[in-house]
Order: sequence, then structure tokens, then C-alpha cells
Amino acid sequence: MKLLILLLLASFATAAAQNVQRRLTPGFDRDEYLECLKMASNFSNTKLDSIYLIDGPQHFAKVYSSPNIGFDNGWELWIAPDSVVALSVRGSIPTELSWFSNFNAGMVSASGVAHVGTDTAYDLCPDSAAAVHAGWLGGMLYIASDMLPRIDSCYSCGYRNYIITGHSQGGAISFLLTSHLYRLRTSGRLPSDIVFKTYCSAAPKPGNMVYSCHFDYMTRGGWAFNVISSVDWVPETPLSVQTISDFAPTNPFVHFDELVGQMPLTDRMKLRFLYTRLDNPTRKSEKQLRKYLGRTLGQMVADKCPGYRLPDYAVCANFQRAGVPVVMVPDADYYALYPKVYAKDFFIHHMFKSYLKLAESYDPAR
Repeated sequence: MKLLILLLLASFATAAAQNVQRRLTPGFDRDEYLECLKMASNFSNTKLDSIYLIDGPQHFAKVYSSPNIGFDNGWELWIAPDSVVALSVRGSIPTELSWFSNFNAGMVSASGVAHVGTDTAYDLCPDSAAAVHAGWLGGMLYIASDMLPRIDSCYSCGYRNYIITGHSQGGAISFLLTSHLYRLRTSGRLPSDIVFKTYCSAAPKPGNMVYSCHFDYMTRGGWAFNVISSVDWVPETPLSVQTISDFAPTNPFVHFDELVGQMPLTDRMKLRFLYTRLDNPTRKSEKQLRKYLGRTLGQMVADKCPGYRLPDYAVCANFQRAGVPVVMVPDADYYALYPKVYAKDFFIHHMFKSYLKLAESYDPAR
């Protein structure tokens, strides 16, 4: 298999060398995104209902398709004749383990050591307050262990430009994968001249505000996009709760006693009563989410995936979006095909055909 992949890479490299190699440029490119969406619909080892499928990409050829790894995750390597490489991460599939990883929505630190078969150090953000979705972090680390040797092989054949992409769960993992690869480039594990551009499609929220801000800063200048439909419920997940502890350290709430200390006693008592009534419910909700979506679901995942272990869960459930938002809003033509009201298909506005319809008519200039 390794020899076959190297031979295919070499043949693509020879063909690319005869043409001018394209260098990825910043900014949202609808045609690039459409190719990414078509990759997501055409994974080799995934059986989807035909009603969800769309045609494959026009300009990319598939070079490698991973086996099921981690939590039934998968990824594929595609190469275009102009030498651009695409790393396409598969979304959820209808297996118990795949969906358990989605529901394992406790947060863990964005830097630490996870046990995914072997102890694996990861560093997605230099800020210790950054936290990310536990299930998708585990899936990303399994994928990265299979992906990095293929990136090394591509680079040795002369490929420098890489698109990272995924739809749905694949989009969520692509956020974390982008952070992982950027940080590996910063540390010297990956070459400094390798270029990454990210298209996360229909993706849920990957981590807390600290992580999202760092992601947006790291990919600033138009190198990472979050493409969503305004009527798709998946990008609204996971369940999120913001507590006072989630604010930046320089906020007035942590100095409440000091701020009200000079007020008359009756005013202080009234304000403290209101403050407590607002603060306690959010803290209780965060604790419940951490207990059930974190520890309970995490143990169910671990029971089905021996040798898997993540760091302790963070006291946080404040999930936020990341990436430059590309919001596609349906019109009457769209609703004629995909009704706005409930139509006994929870994914009617989430799957490939509905996103394709919106993307084909999307005009970034308007």
C-alpha cells in the first residue's frame, strides 16, 4: 500500500511539474469550497443513502482513503493537477461510536497529553484557558496519526499547498486539525513553507472563546472559513452555557464585592441576591453538562475504544464558533426543494445536496 501511494504521488508530481504549480491564496473561493463539498459526499468506504449524494469533484483525484480509525473516523487525500492537495475529513457515520463521540461534548484543555493507543502530546493553543470538544479532539488525534506520514510523503514529492476540509463532524474535526498542523509547523515538525487553507462546512462549534479567538488569530487574513446554512441546526450545537467564569479575567463580575462594598446595606443585599440568582443556575447547568456529556459519555466512548484516555474535563461549556463565517441564506427557489417546516428529515438542511444548492447560488460579492 505504501509503495502504491508513493508511485501515485510521484506520477502526480511529474504531471504537476510540467505545469505551473498553483499556490493557494487567502480569501473565500466558491469553486474551492464546491470541490471540498463534493469530496465530502464521496468517501470510498461510506455507504450513504443516494438521496444525499452529489457528484464527485471535477479537478481532484483521490489518492488515499483511510480505514476506519479512532471513533469510526476517516479521511481521504485528494490531489489536483495544479499540485494542490486536499485533506478531507469524513463526517459522522451511522455507528454507535461515531455518534458517541459527537455527544461526548465535555471540554478538555486544548493542550496536554492524550492516550490514543499511545501517549500523544498535543498543543492546539498556547493559552492554558483554551478548551475544546473532547470527542472531536480524540477523533482528530487518531486521524492525525494516520495523516502525518502521508503529508510527509506528499511534501517530499514537492507538494506545498494543502486544503483542510470536512463537512459536519468532519468540519468540527477540521478546526482542531488545522490548529494541530499549524502548531506542528510552528514547532518545526512540519516545514515552514507548507501552506494550509481550511474550509469547515456545516460544522458545529469546536471549543470555547479562548480557543476560537486563537484559531481566528492564527488563520487571520482569510485562511480558514466556516461555511454554514442559516437554517441548519448542526452549527448551533453543542449545547452551550456561559458562566461568569468564562469572561476574560479583567471583568467587573469577579470584583463584585469590591464594586458594591460602598453601597448602603439594603442595596448590597438586593444586588447580591440578584447576582446569586443569575450566577448559580448557569454554574449548575455547566456542571450538569460536564457530568453527563463529559464524564458519562466519555466513559462510554472509552469502554468501546480500549486504550483511549483524555485529560480531565475543564470547567467550561461555553462553545463558540470559529473561522471566518460564510453564511448562506436560502431563498424561495431553495425552499421549493427543501421545505422550511419540519419534513420528517432532521438533516434536510444539513446534507450535501442542500448545501450544494446554496453554494452554487452564493455570490461573495453581494
